[in-house]
Amino acid sequence: MFGTDGKIVGMMQRAHDMSREVAAERTRDAISIEYDHRVRNLLSKVSAIARRTARSAGSMQQFIADFDPRMNSMARAHQLLAEGTWDRIDLVDLVNAELAPYTTSGSAGQDAIYVNGPAVILSSRIAQALGMALHELATNAAKHGALSRAGGRLDVHWSLDALTGAVDLHWNEANAAMIARPRSSGFGSIIIYRILPSEVGGNVTRDFTPRGLVCNITIPAPDKA
Repeated sequence: MFGTDGKIVGMMQRAHDMSREVAAERTRDAISIEYDHRVRNLLSKVSAIARRTARSAGSMQQFIADFDPRMNSMARAHQLLAEGTWDRIDLVDLVNAELAPYTTSGSAGQDAIYVNGPAVILSSRIAQALGMALHELATNAAKHGALSRAGGRLDVHWSLDALTGAVDLHWNEANAAMIARPRSSGFGSIIIYRILPSEVGGNVTRDFTPRGLVCNITIPAPDKA
């Protein structure tokens, strides 16, 4: 403030709190960076799945028949993420979503599928990898295993290790046609027995019993994986 002679006689200061606006801008930037990372990661996975599916497909029709369901599996996991917090999925919701296509159609039907286990929250990374593996197991069961015939039964249950907090998931097929251990691994087997353990840091075992396939999946404690 200046006097009539042009000299400074005082000062007036006005302040406006911009904390909320700055915080919102930083949040938008963080979301944009995370979204870009997720999209790039997703597109990389889609590209890899497309290439690997094409290797084992004898025709374009076979490629589409194998590729589309795998994309639908990824879409189901992303839908659950979108309906939640984008980074956490309940295991029971993921299992039910991947088995949903087989509860209303096919020779087995809803009564043939049993799902049970405690509440377990999975990160988006683990959920996406496990969702793909569950899809491949369900597809195999519908083509060759317990879900391909009347009287077949699928039991999916899991528990938490009291000491480590690890998740032990058991996929048990019963009353299925006896399936011989495959001589070579297709891309579905690679997803289940190689990609899934690598992504989640756990391990997967399988056994072809006279009653059907038994697959055990161990995932480290969700908050440590």
